[in-house]
Amino acid sequence: MLLSDTERTRVTSAIKNLEAEVKALEVKLTELQHFHSSAWEAYGSELCAGAMCREESELRSEIRQRKATILTLEEVLIGKFDISHEREQCLREELRQLEKRAGNLDTRRKDLAETLATMGTIKKFVYAS
Repeated sequence: MLLSDTERTRVTSAIKNLEAEVKALEVKLTELQHFHSSAWEAYGSELCAGAMCREESELRSEIRQRKATILTLEEVLIGKFDISHEREQCLREELRQLEKRAGNLDTRRKDLAETLATMGTIKKFVYAS
């Protein structure tokens, strides 16, 4: 799909904004790591290491998500990632078909599990000693 000039400008602007957000989050993460390190040296086991790790992990996750979005936007710019309406419709239909098949498989799985459970119960009567 070819982007119009306006769309290319929007994508480029979004990339720049996301890159700025990534830099800010990386600074925040570094500051948080230094703070946690200093706090640990001062207070040690009185602190909740799990909460510290979780907080840092959440920031790393936000950074990864934004970087992934940047990469995808860059792929859109070079035409490697198609965001056309036609492709979207095709993907939606494929997803609908997969969900339908998954539902059918789940129903069959439940039927088999129920039959096996019934069989087990009946076998207890038939083969009881």
